[in-house]
Amino acid sequence: MGLALEILVDGQARRRWETPSDEVVIGRSPQCDLTFSEGVPAESVSKRHAKIARSNGGISIEDLGSRNGTFVNGSRVTVPTRLEINDEVRLGNSGPRLTVIHTSPPSVGEASAAISPFGFLNRSAVSTVSEATPSVPAQSSSQDSNVPSAYPSQLDLPGRNSSSNTRRLVVDLQASHRKWAVVTVVFLAGAVALVLVVGASLGFGLIAQRGELVKQQKKSESDRRWAENTYASAVPSTVWFCSPIPNHPEARCTGSGFLLDSKRKWVLTNFHVVEGVSEVQVFFPRTNARGEVIVAKDEYLREQPILGRVVRTDPHLDLAIIELEEIPDGIKPLPLATSSPHPGQEVITLGNTGAVEGSLWVFSQGHVKAIEPDWSHDFPDGQRVRFQAVVIDNSIGGGDSGGPVLNSAGHVVALVQSVRTAPPIISRCISVEEIRHFFRE
Repeated sequence: MGLALEILVDGQARRRWETPSDEVVIGRSPQCDLTFSEGVPAESVSKRHAKIARSNGGISIEDLGSRNGTFVNGSRVTVPTRLEINDEVRLGNSGPRLTVIHTSPPSVGEASAAISPFGFLNRSAVSTVSEATPSVPAQSSSQDSNVPSAYPSQLDLPGRNSSSNTRRLVVDLQASHRKWAVVTVVFLAGAVALVLVVGASLGFGLIAQRGELVKQQKKSESDRRWAENTYASAVPSTVWFCSPIPNHPEARCTGSGFLLDSKRKWVLTNFHVVEGVSEVQVFFPRTNARGEVIVAKDEYLREQPILGRVVRTDPHLDLAIIELEEIPDGIKPLPLATSSPHPGQEVITLGNTGAVEGSLWVFSQGHVKAIEPDWSHDFPDGQRVRFQAVVIDNSIGGGDSGGPVLNSAGHVVALVQSVRTAPPIISRCISVEEIRHFFRE
């Protein structure tokens, strides 16, 4: 059916899109239908940020696992949400604002005259064949009957009987007519058979494509459901670090972590997140009246944080354990996976990129690209790290360090450590096997 939209961008630029599909994909990637690639607002837009699609007689918007989230009239979108005319859509807390001002089916040009593939079987075609066949002269009942004038040159042969020649010619013409009639019928039958075969092949091909499309849609829906369910169950056990740095009153160390041991009130994060401090301020996520996670960092900075102290570190593994004074009631530690993930496995990350860009407890979905058994790197500040690395293609940014990498079972398979900003953009994470070794010590 297709989709056509007129959208007001940041209240100024009016744009119109038409697409034969039922959706418009928004993001920074050139493959998106609506692309934001320049300017400060575009920095909060993910490669494939969100999509607007036709749904139940209207249109709806769905977040595609963006780093900074999608908001409709100020509320974060966690499930496909119906859009009404003049609804405001914001890509991230500080990203571009879109206002849908018109929707309609795409324009369609005048259809050209369709020609049936079976047109040569209609009556006019058959009658044309009949009319093109020369008529057979009637046979004379007498040996001395006059020869039809249509064939004088063939019949007036010296030394031959005219009546005999006439009968022979008639017989030859009748045989020729029967031959061409048979050829015509065979040709038409073959053409019909060819059309039927081609039509059947196209039909089966379309059915197969439809089946594959349905299968992909079901897989996409399944992937979205497990990612949302894993996020909902894991996010209460994650934390945001936000602590003043000694001798730098205006600066704060910021990062992510998760509850590792509820009895000892231990939280795991990166060493570089708490480097240079002995005590930290920690925030667990809160929810609003609708049960949605509050992602605005200013909401937390007005509250009293939970205090914690650094009790164990390993700079080479870039791991640190923080012991908290208390933990909220009902918070459970995230379980550790028994082994590292394998390449191609789907994973999600939870972090606080928004500590820099505006939103906390940011969700990102991606895949494991590789396992590097002995990766090492020297950072500009002199820290040298070396560990078994899990390479992922999730969207990672500043503030995500120390956040958990989770599989579909909700188990921690790695800890976010660093991101490479040059294409292809990948992130290296500390494998769960290194975490288990550090925890046992």
